[in-house]
Amino acid sequence: MPDSDDHTMTYNEAHQEISDCGQLPSITSTEVPRILDAVADQQGGYWIRFGTMARSFWFSLAELQTDERKVFSRLSGPGMTFLTPPTKNAFKRLIEEHIAYRPALVAEHPGWVGGSHYVFGNRHVIAPPGD
Repeated sequence: MPDSDDHTMTYNEAHQEISDCGQLPSITSTEVPRILDAVADQQGGYWIRFGTMARSFWFSLAELQTDERKVFSRLSGPGMTFLTPPTKNAFKRLIEEHIAYRPALVAEHPGWVGGSHYVFGNRHVIAPPGD
């Protein structure tokens, strides 16, 4: 379990809490997939960046709730294979228990965000100096 001050749970810890799960599949990378970042956007939505430093994806909590197949499909790959209900439940529990979200501007498409930031289609952002 995580420390009482640290509300972050690793994928392995969440997975081990499910009693009918058995052993975890081996992970070829030395880095275990985990929550790398979590933000609350300007519209009240919540977003998670999950994976490893070499390979990760952003998804919204709303997307996970409405189209979990799409989220699991985007996450699938070495070290992040979610095939069985216990594995999927462990992942969802990890996301559900995460409580630390930093504020952020999130652009759903190219254009102006927050009145002072412009986001291009290639993810480049023009922002005021120091922001």
